[in-house]
Amino acid sequence: MTTLLKYSIKSESYLSNIPPKLRELLDLAYQEKYEELYEENAGTISLDDMCLKILNNLKDQDESLTHKRYFDMALIMADAVEPTIKKKLPKDNRTQKIFQLIDFRLTQKKVNKKSFTQKILIATIEKDLKELFPEISFGLQEIDEAFDVFKNLLKMLASSQSQNALLEILDDCFQGYAIFPGSENCRDLFNWWYWMLFLLFGNWKLLRCFTQFMDCNLMNN
Repeated sequence: MTTLLKYSIKSESYLSNIPPKLRELLDLAYQEKYEELYEENAGTISLDDMCLKILNNLKDQDESLTHKRYFDMALIMADAVEPTIKKKLPKDNRTQKIFQLIDFRLTQKKVNKKSFTQKILIATIEKDLKELFPEISFGLQEIDEAFDVFKNLLKMLASSQSQNALLEILDDCFQGYAIFPGSENCRDLFNWWYWMLFLLFGNWKLLRCFTQFMDCNLMNN
C-alpha cells in the first residue's frame, strides 16, 4: 500500500489523462472528512454518497469500458482482502477458486457471446455462489465481510449489477473489517484508494499485475 502511494505521487505524467471534473471530485473526496471513517469534524456528505459520485464519474459512454474499470478496481480490492481470509483460514482455497471461476466464465462469455445474456449470466453466478458458500455466516465479522468482497467480485461479471457490487465491496473494506479490523487505518485505506483511482484512470495498464487474465475483449457484452 505504501509502495503504491509513493509511486502514485511521482506519476504526474499520468494525472494529465484525468478529466478536470473527475480530478476536482477526487480532490474534494480526499479533502473531506467522514463520520464513517471515525473522523472528527466530519462533513455533510456520507462516505457511501461520495463513493457513488466517484463511480458515476468513472462511467464512459462505452459501457464495456465502464465495466472493465469497475472490474479492475474490484480485483485490486479483492487482492488486498485475500490476506484477511488466509490469516484466519489458511487451508480455505475459495478465493483462488473464485479467481479461476472468473477466468472461466469470462472465457465462456467470449466464446458464447450471443447466447450468454445478462439474465443467463446472473443465474449462473447465483448458482456458483450457492455452491461455493453454503454457510450463512462464519461467526467472525472480518471473515464474513472478506468473503462478501469475493462474492460481490463474482457478481461483477454481470455488467448490469457491477456498480452495486463494487459499492458493496468498498463498504466492506472502508466501513467493515474486510482489510483492517476496527477503526484504525480506515482513513489511510481510503487515501490509498484515492491514489489508486488516479493511477487506474491515468493509465489502466499500470496495475496489470493484478489483472493479467482480464483481456479487454472478454468484457464486451
